[in-house]
Amino acid sequence: ASVRVAGPATLIDQFAELAADQENQRVAGAVDNLSQSNDRLFVIVYAGRTSVRGYANTAVRRLTAQFAKSELPASRVRAMDGGLREQPAYEFWIVPEGADARRPTPTLDWKDIVSPRTTPARKP
Repeated sequence: ASVRVAGPATLIDQFAELAADQENQRVAGAVDNLSQSNDRLFVIVYAGRTSVRGYANTAVRRLTAQFAKSELPASRVRAMDGGLREQPAYEFWIVPEGADARRPTPTLDWKDIVSPRTTPARKP
């Protein structure tokens, strides 16, 4: 009997906020990387210190839709909110079949972020 050992996850792309056409090029590049294998793609999105609330979740939905348009099976793509970093960031990881999932590496904690008030405080 033979045992197949899965290799480690490989970071294939990381970038900050980009214009829509540049982001689409990055998505296409990731799809090309997966075209010759059965590996999975892990997409991790980090909100920045001053990002609007829900930034990462919105980006996750957008990227998931872009990968779906590329006809990459949904079972091969996992996109997640990675937490907070100083600036918004995106990571594309290729994870071989049988390898452990990639974990986010935030650099800030939510408790350290003070969100501005959206409405003025009432006077007593």
